[in-house]
Amino acid sequence: MKPKVYIETSVISYLTSPPRRDVVALGRQEVTRRWWEARRSAFSLLISPIVLEEAQRGDPGYALARMNAMTGIPVVEISGQARTIAAALIREKALPEKAAVDALHIAIAADAQSQFLLTWNFRHIANAQMRGKIEAILIRSGVRPPLLCTPDQLQGDAP
Repeated sequence: MKPKVYIETSVISYLTSPPRRDVVALGRQEVTRRWWEARRSAFSLLISPIVLEEAQRGDPGYALARMNAMTGIPVVEISGQARTIAAALIREKALPEKAAVDALHIAIAADAQSQFLLTWNFRHIANAQMRGKIEAILIRSGVRPPLLCTPDQLQGDAP
């Protein structure tokens, strides 16, 4: 059985957006595209209704590209357990209130038993300073924390 990877919206955005002028963003786009082409088949990918909703925002052409990239990826519903976990992440200040959607991404991934949550969101998801508190709350909630990581951290032995 392949490990599960919850794909957060920022990954889809970097995958499908036109080349950026900012060298850091351009590098992230390249890493994301490499991962998508070479590594995604090694995992069972998952998204949520939140990812679909976020991907539909903005320029209609870019939104269509994002939606097309997600074709065929199973959509995990938002369970009551995931909502409870997300609320705990906010209540216990693992994430600020303004990051309620990010807390839901984390909670959905954990509730779906994903081994990984793939993201480029360093502010509230792949944030090393928040990781310990997030993991402690997830464990207390009875779920195994997914590894919060970026595509370059999930390259494995790919060329």
